[in-house]
Amino acid sequence: MKKTLSVIFAVIFALSALVSASAIGIVDPDNLKGYVASYMGYDENSLQDFSYTKETRNLLDYFTVKFKYDGVSYTIGVDALAAFEDYSYDANKVIVPKGESNFCITEAAAKGYALKEAGTMSADAIFKSEKFEKKGGSAYYSYDFLSKTAEWSVDINAYTGAVINSTHADKNAFVMIFIRLFAKILALFSF
Repeated sequence: MKKTLSVIFAVIFALSALVSASAIGIVDPDNLKGYVASYMGYDENSLQDFSYTKETRNLLDYFTVKFKYDGVSYTIGVDALAAFEDYSYDANKVIVPKGESNFCITEAAAKGYALKEAGTMSADAIFKSEKFEKKGGSAYYSYDFLSKTAEWSVDINAYTGAVINSTHADKNAFVMIFIRLFAKILALFSF
């Protein structure tokens, strides 16, 4: 009976702590912009078009934040306890938030793992898209690139370097010459 009461009180205490953390919270609408700016490593005043929506997830306030910085549109999810969950943006380059950089393998290492998965050398690869994303607690680098004989899409776990997902489409070598040439021309005209 004492163990049952102890368990019940422990559960009640844990739930009340979660509810009060959400009610008090580390992150609230008044300081949300500052927390997001700090996570990204940007100055708070440089975030443009800053907006958010608020909902409750797992008894905690959860904010979906949207803003622009240096022409790139971002979407970031953060809960009341300052746990950043969802992170995406509209650029094709790797942008790792400052708040993640201490926990992640380097972008160079991740790119090396992607190239190793494809069995290709760096000089033979033409990268079409390189991104860092975080979703559902998993952070990963995502690469879309051309090797000499295939188009590749490889996701690398940002914490361990393991290959999460790898797909490729083999192409005729003659066709790949034109695809690679077109990709290089596009790269010359992109900013």
